[in-house]
Amino acid sequence: MRGDCSARLQPRGAAQQPIGELLGDLSRQLRAFKALVDTTISKWPSCGERLLGVHCCEDCNVWCGKLGLGIEQEGEIVLLTELLGLAPGAGR
Repeated sequence: MRGDCSARLQPRGAAQQPIGELLGDLSRQLRAFKALVDTTISKWPSCGERLLGVHCCEDCNVWCGKLGLGIEQEGEIVLLTELLGLAPGAGR
């Protein structure tokens, strides 16, 4: 009987998916809802400033490097991988 209980308690679906696949799925869903750009963090090449939802500097027209998906939290722009405590590039 114990075997039945433990089998039912094991994680399924998303919990078993590698983080890269989860972030890829999230990106596809955001793209479908036309929200991918708004949730993508870019980094300005000259000063390293992070920008959320902006890929090109409006003043100098320089393209920024894409870092990944993220949010603004308490005035700071944070990557989802950072929130999850993962190493840089772990979700790629």
